[in-house]
Amino acid sequence: MGVVRRRRLRIWALFALLGLAAAGGYVLLILAATDEEVVPEPAASRWSLIEDHAALVRSSTARREAVLDEVEQLGADTVRVLARWHEIAPGHRSAMKPAFDSSDPASYPGFAPYDDLVRRAADHGLRVLITLAPDAPRWATEGKRPYNSENVNFRPSAREFGDFAAAVAERYSGDYGGLPAVRWFSIWNEPNHELFLKPTSDSPEVYRDLVTAALPRIRSNASPDASVLIGETASVGLSDRVMGPATFVRRWLCLDERFRPLRGAASQRKGCRSFRGHLADGYAHHPYGPPQQVVNRGDVVNLLAIRRLGRYLDRAADAARSR
Repeated sequence: MGVVRRRRLRIWALFALLGLAAAGGYVLLILAATDEEVVPEPAASRWSLIEDHAALVRSSTARREAVLDEVEQLGADTVRVLARWHEIAPGHRSAMKPAFDSSDPASYPGFAPYDDLVRRAADHGLRVLITLAPDAPRWATEGKRPYNSENVNFRPSAREFGDFAAAVAERYSGDYGGLPAVRWFSIWNEPNHELFLKPTSDSPEVYRDLVTAALPRIRSNASPDASVLIGETASVGLSDRVMGPATFVRRWLCLDERFRPLRGAASQRKGCRSFRGHLADGYAHHPYGPPQQVVNRGDVVNLLAIRRLGRYLDRAADAARSR
């Protein structure tokens, strides 16, 4: 383990911080790359993280407080909060965007339970990680298809998502309405899974656009010391339902099958001609999968095979330096 001296890092990885889930099951791996020295990280700085959207967001204030008490009793120090775009935004089932300023946090009707959770988490001394999460409102998707499981999250608008990211970051910047500052954000949830980004075949390119739009908006609106994670990838490639993490990372970062930068016509086809990487603070991954074995077939990065992800990101870092 290591802790990096520099604040902003390229996304590609040399350092790992593991937050172990309790009571509800979420495992977060944070990876980041730097050319600067890393120093040993004390065990006390590792995270113990819990996520429970039903109990912490979609619940009463009394239930929320009781769950946070339990989080403390379990010894956790971090709460992951899915800031679900469709729950916070107006008219999420409508094909027509409501008349509102989508970059203004005051224009969103669904923040109340999130505000309460952030306040209570701060009172409990808990770190908060906000994931800017699906589902996308219908009006913010390509073609405005009917809002159902077959169509939800079909090519979300990067511009609209950037506005949403700005609104969330400003609201929890520490300078808005007396709300505490949130200092950790991440972008989307399992973008390589068909439930969260469609079509799976084009999800790396769609996610690249979402990150490109959201990252600078978070930077310019959040607390100056806020950190932003990207990736949030699912661990197991499953036919056409889930793109494997190695394939997803390569295509998202404009790399060929040998993790070299795409060139010429291939680069142009994938929209990579102007891509120079994302300046983020870490990489998040969900290493679910077979818990007791290293899977040697297929595109899988479970917890026992997590070093694979480090290798992928190291190779991506080498490619970035050669651009």
